[in-house]
Amino acid sequence: MSNDAIDIALKESLTATQLADSLGHVTSTLGVAAFAHAFALFNDALAARVPFLAGVIHATPDLFLIPALTEPLFCRRRNAQIAAYAMYAANDEYSLGDGGENIHQRMSQHFLESVLDYCHDRS
Repeated sequence: MSNDAIDIALKESLTATQLADSLGHVTSTLGVAAFAHAFALFNDALAARVPFLAGVIHATPDLFLIPALTEPLFCRRRNAQIAAYAMYAANDEYSLGDGGENIHQRMSQHFLESVLDYCHDRS
């Protein structure tokens, strides 16, 4: 996996700056709905990158090395261990839990639906 793929993915996603700009334009019920939508898309884009990040970390063997000079290089690598922490986060992101409704994307969809219902009731 190349750094180019990471750069392209980041350029094509909604950034935190864009999300903050969206929040600054909330002056109406429609603005609340638009911000909630941008927020849901922002979080959804990040969720997909968690397992991707774990793969990139694991595939970069010299990224995390312990400093001991007496061990062979392979034994100094901690990339898989660090990748495991990222995968732990991915597991939380995609945890099915009770009836499959705990997946973060589904919770985000419920949040957006609730915001839209709230905004509809106020318009």
